Amino acid sequence: MGRYVSIFCFVLCSLPKTKKEYRALGSLCGIISESDLLTATSFLHNWGSLVYFEKDEKLSNVVVLDPQWLTKVMSTVMTTKHTYVKGGLLPRSALLQIWRAPEYPEHLHEFLLSLLNRFEISLEVNLPAEDGQPTTEKALLVPALLPEERSTSKFMKDIFAEFAGQKVTLVAQSLYISCAIT
Repeated sequence: MGRYVSIFCFVLCSLPKTKKEYRALGSLCGIISESDLLTATSFLHNWGSLVYFEKDEKLSNVVVLDPQWLTKVMSTVMTTKHTYVKGGLLPRSALLQIWRAPEYPEHLHEFLLSLLNRFEISLEVNLPAEDGQPTTEKALLVPALLPEERSTSKFMKDIFAEFAGQKVTLVAQSLYISCAIT
């Protein structure tokens, strides 16, 4: 148990670290071997001192040293100004305005998008062109920011059809149902 005491220096850092940066912090704390670092990381993850998604391929390359930082990330999308969001769609280009350094460094943006997908806070889709056809410009569909009335646009119908049977569609559709009931 005594060998874990030195790893508490990790908690002093707030920004998530790449695996390489995290290993460097581990060596500063006297943890050299990869297995000892994984053991200490699992211990601190289970204790709630940090967050590490060991079994998620897209998320396992980053260690979140401040779990509360995750709630801030999620709230940046959930409570974003409506000037960026139209019909529940947040253009990916707007994320550069929402996620600014130093709190949200650009090299972590892909990790953040994967995180939002994992917790079903958003779903990445192609934005429609003026004529309603899909484009290559990406956007986040944020179910919590969908308008109360269900859109009748072909684009939104296509999105629901594309993801039919997936849990995300059920979340978005249940949002409409719960808004209609209340």
